[in-house]
Amino acid sequence: MKNKDTLETLINFWNTALTMSEEDKKEIKAAADENNYVEFAPADKLVKALDNLLNADKILDYGCGSAWASLILAKKGAKYVKGVDTSTSGIEAGKFLLETYNVKEKVDLEVIDEAWLERQNPDSFDGGFCSNILDVLPIEISQKIIENLHKVLKKDAVLVVGLNFYADPKIKPLEENKYIYLDGVLRLLSLSDDEWRQMFAHYFEIINLDYFAWPGETSERRRLFVMKNK
Repeated sequence: MKNKDTLETLINFWNTALTMSEEDKKEIKAAADENNYVEFAPADKLVKALDNLLNADKILDYGCGSAWASLILAKKGAKYVKGVDTSTSGIEAGKFLLETYNVKEKVDLEVIDEAWLERQNPDSFDGGFCSNILDVLPIEISQKIIENLHKVLKKDAVLVVGLNFYADPKIKPLEENKYIYLDGVLRLLSLSDDEWRQMFAHYFEIINLDYFAWPGETSERRRLFVMKNK
């Protein structure tokens, strides 16, 4: 599948996955607690990792989805967050969450195309967050995103990256030894820790690599990189 077709399929998939129904909104609004906003994060370690960004004046939440990280950053005291995503449904859900939790003035959400990052000025942001984006795209696109994140982040800015687990091709047959498709949708770019390190190394200094699990998972196999821009 060509990269353009892959991206179109992914956008359609995430628009469906991130759609928030009116019933969902009613339930969230009824249960909303100003002091309990971390429930939207998929893991506690991701919430804690966001603390690395709180000293930044301008944070980029790239591939923000429903903007759960932007919400948490704003509630934790971040001055300004720019959340961007190609999913219209995700941005709509994010705007609802930000309004519900009274932080919409601290976060600017925008629906973007795949070339948005390349068009941004160098040194535009003091910190960055990107979770489960780089590992659900063709590797050529992920490499370009890493390069452009390096460009738009200031020197020494912290970048926090969350990644899915590694699926060893020796154990599970993968397309081209690195891709998993489900129902025609790219769901995983499977690279080892060392392969991700090599992709980051030219642009970022790796400060820490930790592992975490989503709810219901019995082992911590997902990766969490904290890095400093070179």
